[in-house]
Amino acid sequence: MSGLKHTPGPWYIHPESHIFAYRITDGADLATSMTIANVTHTRTPGTALANSRLMAAASDLRDALITARAELRALNVHQDGEQLVNTFAARAIRLAEAALSKADGDA
Repeated sequence: MSGLKHTPGPWYIHPESHIFAYRITDGADLATSMTIANVTHTRTPGTALANSRLMAAASDLRDALITARAELRALNVHQDGEQLVNTFAARAIRLAEAALSKADGDA
């Protein structure tokens, strides 16, 4: 996995003057923040806000997934260092690695 390339979190949602439009920024103060993304209205009410919330949580979700992957790897190793064959942990680790690879642009 490559090094950090995205804007570090936390990210914030700011409603725009346009109906169902939101700005995602790297700070709570819109005047001093950098815009990460603009989310415009959609055909379905509530979708723009839901998309904005998901985007604003992306950095935190990535960090949580990295932690979860590390914990799953630790749980999947026996005390003597031998790798256990825990199907559930192995599958979760593979899914986490695929998602992180996609997020980091390595996929």
